[in-house]
Formats: sequence, C-alpha cells, structure tokens
Amino acid sequence: MWWQGGVQSQLVAIDVQTWLVLGLLGIVLCATSFTVQYALVFLPANRAIILFLFELIVAAISSYFLAGEAMQLRDWLGAALIVSAVCCRENCMQNQSRVHAASQ
Repeated sequence: MWWQGGVQSQLVAIDVQTWLVLGLLGIVLCATSFTVQYALVFLPANRAIILFLFELIVAAISSYFLAGEAMQLRDWLGAALIVSAVCCRENCMQNQSRVHAASQ
C-alpha cells in the first residue's frame, strides 16, 4: 500500500481501545440500519419514503452541530418541503379517517 502514504503505520498507531469503540459503533449502526430496513416492510410506501427523506434533515442538522457545516438556501427549502410533506401526509390521513368513520 505504498501509494496511500503510509496507511499501515497509521493503522498500527491506533490503540486497542479505539479499535473496540470503532467496532462497537459499527455493530450498533449496522444493527440499527437492519432494524429500520426490516421495519419498513410493515409501513405503507408513502410513509416509508417520507421517513427516508426525513433522514436527510436529520443528517443536515447533525452535520451543522457535529462538523460546523452551514446549510444553503436550497438546503433549507428542501428541508421545508420534506417537513411540509410530512405535515400534509398526516393531515390527509386524519381527514381520511374522519371521512371513513362518518360514512359508517
């Protein structure tokens, strides 16, 4: 791996405790991802896509707090559209349940 600029020496410099933390973090993130993917089987498609789009908002907020990244106007508009889709979807579901209950 000579073309990568001494990666082997960098990997050896990492202590065992750090490797254990990284391994545990990888297992937790993988298990969380598998759980979410499995749970999506039981959601309707229109709710699942909103859930996946909402992940983008969480990632943007996390990047702001963890890495100091700033969101541009386009990013804010996209986040607003996603949040409004969630609100509209919930409002439509409530209206449909009221109409269905009134018709019975």
